[in-house]
Amino acid sequence: MLMLEISSHSFRNLLRLIRNRPAFVALNVGNLALGLTTFLVLLSISRSEFVFDRWIPAQQGVFRVDAVYGKHGQNASEFPNAPYRLFDELKASLPEIVSASRYAPESAVATLHGVLVAQDVQFVDPDFLNVVRLPLGTGEAGGLSRPDGAILSDKIARQYFGSARAAIGQILNLNIEQHTMRFTVRGVLAPIPAATTIRPDILLAMPTWVQELQTFQQWGMTAGKLYVRVLGTESPAELAANLRGFISAHAGSFLKIGGGLDVVPVALADQHGHDDQITRHGAGRDAALALGGIGTLALCAAVINAVNLLTAQAFLRGREIAVRKTLGATSSRVAVECLIEATALVAMAGVPALSLAEFAMPAVDALGGWSAALGYGWMLGLTALVIVPTGLLAGFYPAVVLARVRTATMLAASRSPGIGRTGASVRTILVGFQFAFAVSLSICALVVLAQSRFETTASLGFARNGIVSIGALDAVPKQARQPMLDAIRAIPGVVSVTTGWSLPGDGGFASGGSVSRADTPDRRVDISWQETGGHYAETMGIEVLAGRTLDAAHGLDDTPDKEAPPGMAQNVMIDANLAAKLGYASPHAALGARLKFGNDSPRPLVVVGVLDNVRFASSRGTPEPTIYLYQSRPYDYASGLVRIEGRPIRDVITDLGQVWHGHAPGLVFEAQTVEAMMADAATPERALARLMVIGSGVAVAISAMGAYGLASFDVARRRFEIGLRRTLGATTSQVLRLMLGRFLRPIWPACAVGSALAGLLMCNWLAGFNLRIALSPLPFLLCSTTAVALCVLTVGWHTWRLVRLPPASTLREE
Repeated sequence: MLMLEISSHSFRNLLRLIRNRPAFVALNVGNLALGLTTFLVLLSISRSEFVFDRWIPAQQGVFRVDAVYGKHGQNASEFPNAPYRLFDELKASLPEIVSASRYAPESAVATLHGVLVAQDVQFVDPDFLNVVRLPLGTGEAGGLSRPDGAILSDKIARQYFGSARAAIGQILNLNIEQHTMRFTVRGVLAPIPAATTIRPDILLAMPTWVQELQTFQQWGMTAGKLYVRVLGTESPAELAANLRGFISAHAGSFLKIGGGLDVVPVALADQHGHDDQITRHGAGRDAALALGGIGTLALCAAVINAVNLLTAQAFLRGREIAVRKTLGATSSRVAVECLIEATALVAMAGVPALSLAEFAMPAVDALGGWSAALGYGWMLGLTALVIVPTGLLAGFYPAVVLARVRTATMLAASRSPGIGRTGASVRTILVGFQFAFAVSLSICALVVLAQSRFETTASLGFARNGIVSIGALDAVPKQARQPMLDAIRAIPGVVSVTTGWSLPGDGGFASGGSVSRADTPDRRVDISWQETGGHYAETMGIEVLAGRTLDAAHGLDDTPDKEAPPGMAQNVMIDANLAAKLGYASPHAALGARLKFGNDSPRPLVVVGVLDNVRFASSRGTPEPTIYLYQSRPYDYASGLVRIEGRPIRDVITDLGQVWHGHAPGLVFEAQTVEAMMADAATPERALARLMVIGSGVAVAISAMGAYGLASFDVARRRFEIGLRRTLGATTSQVLRLMLGRFLRPIWPACAVGSALAGLLMCNWLAGFNLRIALSPLPFLLCSTTAVALCVLTVGWHTWRLVRLPPASTLREE
């Protein structure tokens, strides 16, 4: 009964506070709601990076097999793929493997509501859903064991047929690699959570002709994935050792020519984080941890504001508490009432915080390209964990300190009692922490934003402007490719046309190997090698540093066919990076060099040209040494590239589409500018920059709220002092300087600490980039100046309003 009475009195006090001081309540609730929303959203994003694939049933003992190419003590390159040849005879040779399946992505042409569309499909073996047990929503579990079996994702089923149930039994006509295929929908997967690495659109039973493709026959090609399920007693180390023995026994011809192949088994639940390590050097998870830290610090800043503001409010209630104690209220009752009142006020921020998180999460998730989702269970728990300690901290002073102060002392104090040296020091430290966090985060956001912009404008060794990729040409019949390229060359505005394997933005097809100088065969250099068409350097805008380019006028430039006599030389181009690694002092010194490809190269390679270094992949990694081969005939895995000048790119792309459909009428035309492709490659840094800008904006807003509230309290507490100074002749500017000097005392050190911390963090972050900006003092000066200006405006505005009042009225109020 007593507790009910205490609670009732606490809530009446809270209602009176809301009615009498709505601005104070709104400021406090808004500050905490903003900090809590930031914390929940950014922590959800951070959490999503560490829960990928954990939901998939029966994932224990399931591994993805990654290939590692390289040997002779040189840098090995790991790929999140495996050669398809590894699958052949695997289960028969290794009895510990219960089931296995390849996962081969392909591009198909489908008909959606009467319109041809490009559609991603995945060829798999019959055991795929026994290995990776993605749950089936409806249909046959063994649908992939049928030669015409297809299993759709829930999204694709609704897109093509309206619903999952309506899709069962439907016929799906696809054009894949010039093969017209007819599949029957046997099942539809259940909706797949966002935090999933394997996200198939259409799973197809693997036909015989697919297994006859070059990528399925060569140990040196990795175009898809291999998943295996092993016995529960098999460890990753034992599996890796057995797989190495299998490779040694079955890949002798590949190993003989100098191909180094190793494997790394990656647990299904670890594949997302492992991919981040080998493709982005851990940048994804580092960014997620950074965002989680930003959210936590934003919440800490908001909590500091709430504690400061509620504690300041408690000072103004000192006499009220003293009067209540005089009238018989016990110290324990006053303490409990203050704690309940503060906790209830803080709890008012929970509802708007959860509502804002509901609206903000999809927008922030899309902005950053993450795969996050709100988990209401743990979010409610986190919110409660924040509200209760914050309320207790905010109610601590009136509950413990003021409730124990002697009544006579409190009644004898002024209307706005001071907080003592200890309280002032604590407040100074807390305000300094807020501004140090805001300044540090703002500097980091500007640096990350500058790096992301630099990646889209930096020189990459080729002229990215005016180049359009028309996509992979494998689906175009070989007899139609050259006539189509000739027709494209005749389009007004097209300067040159070529083909190549790799594409800017780390796209297209890539192949690796190793070369050595004929005179030093033991000194091998790992390389990336490219098949190219004519006018490659001209189309890509790559500078020729020495020699000439490859063309049809020189017979030895063309890649020999299978009937060419062994031992015949072939002319090649290399880049400056490879020339240096082979030991040549300059690009000109490499001309005429005879190179050996692999251990048992059937023909020597003669260098006739040296190109500038080109960076197609991420700015984090170092560009690989490259060798360029020329082939006049249509070749596999080629993509078309077109350089455009003198006409709007959009108009030329329209003409390109007409030529494409004229020579390949059953295929979808998809053109993309190289600028857009490179911008996509810089997306992770750009996404991080956007989220950090949002986070810094929130940090600044929270700091501004805190500065506003504390400045209001500080100025109000010094009304009598200001009135007395004005009566004794102090000018407005003198009072303003005095108040600003006191309030800015913790801000200068905070700016220095925040700048030093940001400099340390950004130096470490930029060190992860091979291509990076230089750290400039401009962001440090800009953010520190902005923080000081914000404080000056806030404190100056409150002081100026009070100084304008007649001193007599100020003294009379006191």
